Amino acid sequence: MTTGELAKIMGITKHTLFHYDDIGLFKPQMKDEKGYRFYSVEQMETLDTILVLKDLDIPLNDIKKLMKNRNHDHIVEILNNHQHQIQNQIQKLNKMNHWIEQKKKSILTSCQEDFSNITIKHYPSRYYLYNTISDDSNQNFYKATNELITHFVQRHPYHFYQVAYIQYDQDFQNNDFDIYNNVSLLLYDPPQEQNYKILPEGQYLVAYHKGNWKNIKQTIQKLLDYKKAHHLICDELYVEHYVVDHLLVQDPRDYITEISVRII
Repeated sequence: MTTGELAKIMGITKHTLFHYDDIGLFKPQMKDEKGYRFYSVEQMETLDTILVLKDLDIPLNDIKKLMKNRNHDHIVEILNNHQHQIQNQIQKLNKMNHWIEQKKKSILTSCQEDFSNITIKHYPSRYYLYNTISDDSNQNFYKATNELITHFVQRHPYHFYQVAYIQYDQDFQNNDFDIYNNVSLLLYDPPQEQNYKILPEGQYLVAYHKGNWKNIKQTIQKLLDYKKAHHLICDELYVEHYVVDHLLVQDPRDYITEISVRII
């Protein structure tokens, strides 16, 4: 067979065969005096093996070594190594897919919400990592947030999280509505090998604040008034996190912050 005939039968290009010949991976059975390549039918099985290994993303250099040293131990070693790489890729892709599903769910939920109303929502158990902030300067605020995110992402790449901040009822009663001395990562799956706290499953009183967090006092007060008017007993801990952020809107004045507290 000529190069063109073999390439057509095997579903590859002539340039692929030229390249394989140049690197010594797969050479023709013979070349004539003009340099034209010719292949035997028996070589098709060898080429098919090479193409299968290449389709498995095994590097050509490894395939070349394998074809020159064909024995059970060598082929099993190469396949084991590559299988391990594939399993790692599968785990990574599964994590990426889970992140996408969680992000889509969060976006779709936010699109369906009526942000003008105070509501009661049921939440499953959630988890959070917590980092205190020494003072409320912007530098320490962003530093603590970045440290928490970086440390988490290095351990758990593609694990879905939302940056959250926690305030307490006792501070609200003292008319303090902007004590941001901590940052948290809100999670829907418990992280491995890290100490985390739990937000229990249950009914949560929820309000939504539009705009800068510095003006959040008005929304929190509405939430407290609602709680008092409906004689609700709630937890001490209030969780704030964005449900509409830079991914959905350009202007920070259009950000939406969810404020939630568990009803006891």
